[in-house]
Amino acid sequence: MWRKIGLAVLAIAVGLGIMIAFTSPPALLSLLDGVMGGGSGAIRAGSSIPFGTQGQALDVWRPAG
Repeated sequence: MWRKIGLAVLAIAVGLGIMIAFTSPPALLSLLDGVMGGGSGAIRAGSSIPFGTQGQALDVWRPAG
């Protein structure tokens, strides 16, 4: 019984790791928002907004709708 539960947890962890490794951050944000019950998703409010030093940039997201 415990072995099956452990294998299921391991499979979920591996699946999430693969999803994170091969999904772009914006797509992952929308996917996680849908899974967590966010409802309407997320949209990009701003892109490559400069801040700080050394050419740093920021992407800003907000809930859609």
